Amino acid sequence: MQANSLPKLMASDPTYYASICTRMADRLENHRLKRDGLDFAGKVPLSVQLLAEGISNVIVDLCQAGGLCGASDGIILGDRWAEFLEIKGASRKKRYGARSARCHDQYSFHVRLTSWKHLFLVCRQQDPSTPAGWTCKDELARCGLVLGYVTRERFEAALPWRGQDTVRVTVTPWGENARNWLGKHVTWVRLADVTREWWDRHVVVP
Repeated sequence: MQANSLPKLMASDPTYYASICTRMADRLENHRLKRDGLDFAGKVPLSVQLLAEGISNVIVDLCQAGGLCGASDGIILGDRWAEFLEIKGASRKKRYGARSARCHDQYSFHVRLTSWKHLFLVCRQQDPSTPAGWTCKDELARCGLVLGYVTRERFEAALPWRGQDTVRVTVTPWGENARNWLGKHVTWVRLADVTREWWDRHVVVP
């Protein structure tokens, strides 16, 4: 399973990884394929940072659905436990700020029939200048990438409606809508600042 994880593929097969980045960049510009592109726009930057910081106990599923992790996007592995995670990418925004309508990132979440325990929101202010830029930690930092994190426990405790299959919410990094039902429960950090120390302190595991 580890061999087919996105961070592992990045490290072991740069040519294959470069092809993924090219495909992702194309799909982000194609409205009909944008959902796939946004999936990669969440998974790829997070995988780059995990790889750079030596956080090796996280599997990120290359497939959008029905892959290694079933309906989830990845797994955090422990000595005797494993917990699923959900990764949400977003469209690029020109700037983040409480008063800018352009900064809002809207997400849709499946609540029932999902087993993820950790939710990661990946937002960016701009795209890398070339597809190869998605492989470069410094280039991603220049693009203003931000990571939001919330546990499943806090997510469900905050839900304003019970019994729904899907819920939608608009979330702004460090923004005014931190007062909405989900925003106030999200821990935000610059993706470049996600170190092993930050991960161990904030990502709640058994």
